[in-house]
Amino acid sequence: MRIAVFGASGRTGTEVVSRALTAGHGVTAVVRPSSDFADDRVRTVTADITDPSALSPALSGCDAVVTAIGPAPSANPPPSAPTPRAASPPPWRRRGFAGSSRSAPPP
Repeated sequence: MRIAVFGASGRTGTEVVSRALTAGHGVTAVVRPSSDFADDRVRTVTADITDPSALSPALSGCDAVVTAIGPAPSANPPPSAPTPRAASPPPWRRRGFAGSSRSAPPP
């Protein structure tokens, strides 16, 4: 199974990536443009999650999506993380959310 991990460069995201690789899954790490994430075992895609047109190519070939996006790096971060939305999302077999107390899945 190929899993897309949003927020792969963060504390929770790196743990999700590590566990997915250990379990034998392929991983697409979706990271923000300012990220310095590098792991030659995964496909890394830089994308702005607020731009739906950037997400469809990032999710190409993925069977599942895990969102491990924490709060925005600002002085006043929002209480929950934004949810990535593709212009025409594929019918994912699975999706999941992982994060800290400052991030939450959508209702």
